[in-house]
Amino acid sequence: MKRILKYIYILALIILCDSCSGEEPVSSESVLDTETPALSELDIWIRENFVAPYNIDILYKWDDNQVDLNKYLYPPTLENVRPLLDVVLEVWMKPYNEIAGEDFIKNIAPRQLILVGGYNVNESGTITLGFAEQGLKIALFNVDQLDLSDLEDTQQYFHTIQHEYCHILNQTKPYDPSYAKITPSGYTSQWFGNGSSYSLRTALKKGYISRYARANDFEDFAEMVSAMLIMSREEFDNQVNLLVNVINGQLEELEEDADDDASVQSDINDLKIELEEAKKGVAFLRQKEAFVVDYFKSEWDIDIYELQQKTTTAMKDIVTNHKTAGK
Repeated sequence: MKRILKYIYILALIILCDSCSGEEPVSSESVLDTETPALSELDIWIRENFVAPYNIDILYKWDDNQVDLNKYLYPPTLENVRPLLDVVLEVWMKPYNEIAGEDFIKNIAPRQLILVGGYNVNESGTITLGFAEQGLKIALFNVDQLDLSDLEDTQQYFHTIQHEYCHILNQTKPYDPSYAKITPSGYTSQWFGNGSSYSLRTALKKGYISRYARANDFEDFAEMVSAMLIMSREEFDNQVNLLVNVINGQLEELEEDADDDASVQSDINDLKIELEEAKKGVAFLRQKEAFVVDYFKSEWDIDIYELQQKTTTAMKDIVTNHKTAGK
């Protein structure tokens, strides 16, 4: 039996050796493609306008590591990338450099700008238009839905960019912590809730420029800055005084028809109480505006009103140009 097994082992070894002798020799060349991919026209333009002068990389191609895989997200349509980046240069970067020096953005900027085509919808139903992460990158969503010929749409988008960049500035040089003491009781993690308690009307009465400003003082400060940089000074003043003007208009209408109607008179009394609350909200907003003005001047030697004029003019010029091109 042992002799039979010995022959079987010898036969198997012969077959194995014969099989190995028929294999192709192992190649010394790698099967991996290690060549640098050719740069597209867009890639070259990005390198010349963002990477080389500002050391900012633009990530517009799909990368699993840069997005939340639990959400329905996708890269922007290629044709929408360059138009957005043109506006980023004109509305965000150039105004800062013109006022604070040509190296301002280069020295204080995210190292990556990530572009995503679709909406970033949260479980709460809110939509995240962008975020800044540790001062190293800014992610911008909804690139494919941006209409640069629509002023309101463009303002909303650049509100996000200015907001997120403000976070980077604040991470580099913090604002005065006393800012948080102006309206401490109105902050809430449920700022997005339904009902009048979470409305813009309530936010303005409490001294917040937007609903989101109620999230915390960090977001509040960034909301103030971004509001100032997407509106002219007159437009910003109108926003600050919006509720006071609305209530005064409502009072004027009711008082014309009041006569002896008790229910109307009751509405008038309620509005007068609310008007006083709205005026307090305006006072709070003016305090916050003063903090923002002082922060930009003392920490960055920037006149924010001059910056405001440049950013809003550039944005309106962009919208006008896109409207004209669309005709």
